[in-house]
Amino acid sequence: AMQTITPDELHRLQQTGEVVILDVRSSAEFAQGHARGALNLPLHLLCATAMPATAVGKPVYLICKSGGRSAMAVQRLQAEGVCQGVNVSGGTDAWIRAGLPVELGGGPG
Repeated sequence: AMQTITPDELHRLQQTGEVVILDVRSSAEFAQGHARGALNLPLHLLCATAMPATAVGKPVYLICKSGGRSAMAVQRLQAEGVCQGVNVSGGTDAWIRAGLPVELGGGPG
């Protein structure tokens, strides 16, 4: 079964410490607005070797626009066995609807 988390739950987790959130949308979509703290790793580039070092051995929260691509990303990480992927339900759309903090542009790095 795929693990999921709501945007509200994920935002609460962010308050408790470092959380790895990967946005698997295109860089253009990411630049138009993403969950604060998310890193951009487009789905077509997602693989074990592309994972940030901070992600190893930790849950990684995958987010897209509405939850479809991030679900594929979770399945890919499960297949590769590198880290535990958790799908953010409803994606960035749900994050924005919930009134949670959003960043524009390319983000850090």
